[in-house]
Amino acid sequence: MFPFTLAECEEYARAENLAYSREHIAECYMAFGGVAYYWSLLEKGKTPEQNFNELFFGKRDGLRQEFDELYSSLFVNPEPYMNVILALGRHRQGLGRDELAKAVEMENNGNFSSHLFDLEECGLIRRYNPMGGVNGGMYQLVDNFSLFYMRFVRGNTSRSGDYWTAEVGEGEKNEWRGNAFERLCLEHIPQIKKALGISGVHTEVYSWRTSTSRELRGAQVDLLIDRKDGIVNLCEMKFSQKEYAIGKEEFAKIRNRIEAVRETIGAKRPIHLTIVTANGLAHNMYWNNVQSEITLDDLFTPA
Repeated sequence: MFPFTLAECEEYARAENLAYSREHIAECYMAFGGVAYYWSLLEKGKTPEQNFNELFFGKRDGLRQEFDELYSSLFVNPEPYMNVILALGRHRQGLGRDELAKAVEMENNGNFSSHLFDLEECGLIRRYNPMGGVNGGMYQLVDNFSLFYMRFVRGNTSRSGDYWTAEVGEGEKNEWRGNAFERLCLEHIPQIKKALGISGVHTEVYSWRTSTSRELRGAQVDLLIDRKDGIVNLCEMKFSQKEYAIGKEEFAKIRNRIEAVRETIGAKRPIHLTIVTANGLAHNMYWNNVQSEITLDDLFTPA
């Protein structure tokens, strides 16, 4: 069974009378993706934060032991698979195959390939080809539940039942939300293409990065949509609980990324800056540099 999309999670929430807003649904999705079993554990009458408290940190214990149980149920010998997951969890942007093999102290051979293939088939990791090429591609952990668990639950002995609301600060939550929103967007690329009006255009999807030793001081782009019609959409995913405003410093970073990508693809191909936000983009002095805006509502559109 494939994971639910945001639109399907919204349908499920309505069917179960959860009375959640789209922001609530996105918050749950960022914590445990579209896995139907996890959604079935949510109790109506309780906010996502209340459910998180009980499922991950409190007495209900619904998901506190799930990490080990998940990998034990999927694999006869789960330890090497979990080692890969833990290594990728420490490197949010991903690792090349050689780097990953070294990190988990495994031979870079056919057996290692089988482990990576199994994890990819289960939807726990993704292999992507950075534009500009890294031999063997890059591997990245994309399972929302595993990432949330490793960041907030693994090694946490708190049993207070209100850990998520009382002890995790908004700054830490917003950092997590920012990273998780990027993954949410990567899981809804068909919806992004639909919002751009290019559902029928052949595309290749890349991530991109350059070395920090380069003149452009290094850059990372999580989503490039390379279109058959000659356009490249450089997508910046920005989570904010209100309209997102591009500031002077942030625009300088974006411009740096655009110029770095232009070095790779050549000067003739137009790069369209696309901003994906949770609650819209403020129309300030930098807004005119944005070619297209996509919001959370667009990600709820059936593909």
